Amino acid sequence: MGKLVLESGFLWSDLVCYSIGAAIGLLLESSVWVNSRVMHTRRNTEKHLMKKGKDV
Repeated sequence: MGKLVLESGFLWSDLVCYSIGAAIGLLLESSVWVNSRVMHTRRNTEKHLMKKGKDV
């Protein structure tokens, strides 16, 4: 399996492609995490304001 993925030689271009893929994955993961935190905070703020009788 490793030989199929990594072939039998090493190319620096492979390392560059792996790094770019990892960076894209990290950016996507962090943007999803940030968006979920923003939505969680927004929902809690709306619930808090509704308890006080204020219109959102």
